[in-house]
Amino acid sequence: MTATENAAAGNADPEVDTLLSGLTRFLLLHSRWGAFELRDTVRAVGRRYGAHAEILAVADGAVLNVRHADAPAYHDTIRVGPELTRLDLVSKAKFLVNRILAGRLSAAAASRVLARLESSRDPYPWWLRVVGAVLFAVGFAPGVQQTWREAEIAVGQFTPGAVPLAQAAVTLIHG
Repeated sequence: MTATENAAAGNADPEVDTLLSGLTRFLLLHSRWGAFELRDTVRAVGRRYGAHAEILAVADGAVLNVRHADAPAYHDTIRVGPELTRLDLVSKAKFLVNRILAGRLSAAAASRVLARLESSRDPYPWWLRVVGAVLFAVGFAPGVQQTWREAEIAVGQFTPGAVPLAQAAVTLIHG
């Protein structure tokens, strides 16, 4: 029985519930999607599998409520900690959602794809991310400062702080 047939017969599909919880957590953690886009995406995926999903989203979490036809509702409270956004995962998540909505993946298969995305390695080493953040700040500062003197001060204040930031990152990553 497919997830849609299962839901139509009045049986909750735990694979759909697991997928919707995982997708909500993934989207909150990796992309900080806007509340409306997050809500609409999870609703659309739920509909695809015959479930009605609702989300109450806040900055670091969400409450997910999934209703199935003639079956008990599923509830999940999802909490995520702050993390640097991985834009490579944002685009992969959008492709995954498109495959789900096109009917090319069962809930179980979509959950497996999502698990592979979650366990994927960063495309760049930690130290290159720190260098990128420093270069971004140095390049961005002149664009938001009104005068070159303000830009010099901003760069001068940030650059000495980059070394302790890098050391803290090493400590956090490598314990």
